[in-house]
Parts: sequence; structure tokens; C-alpha cells
Amino acid sequence: MSTGARGLLAEEEAQLLQLRRDLEGKVRRELEAEREAFEAEARTTSIGKLCATPFGIDIVGITEFIALAGALVGGVAARQRKAELERLNEQLRK
Repeated sequence: MSTGARGLLAEEEAQLLQLRRDLEGKVRRELEAEREAFEAEARTTSIGKLCATPFGIDIVGITEFIALAGALVGGVAARQRKAELERLNEQLRK
């Protein structure tokens, strides 16, 4: 890939671009090898407890706990709003 320029700087720029492509390719291959090794290790762990993701291990129990806590808080807040609305309706009827 060239910018269309000529001379020493253009040649050095082309060399730098090629070096960058080579290094990025090497790092991508290393990353892919690490990811494959990690996924193989994650598959050998006890099933149902850990969930392997491309970015690491997600502990399913923690995720479920957070979801249940959110549902509980949402339910409590909804009940409070409902009670407040009923109280307001009673006040308006009087």
C-alpha cells in the first residue's frame, strides 16, 4: 500500500506498513492460539458451573444472582408504587 509519493520517506513508510502488518499477523496468531487453549481448558471444567466466553470465564451463579436481585428490587419498587397510587386514589376520592 502506497500513498503515491516517491523517495526515501515513501520507501520507509512502505517498510513500516509491512512491519506493522507482519507484527499484527503474529499477534493475531498468538491470540488465536491462546484463545483455543483457553476454550479447551474451559471445556474440561465441570459443566454447569462455568461458562466460557471469548473474553474470559463468566461465573453463571453470579450472573443468576444479579438477575434475581434485580427482579426482587424491581418487584419491591413496583409494590411500593402500587401502594402509593392506591393511597393517592383514596385521598382524591375523599
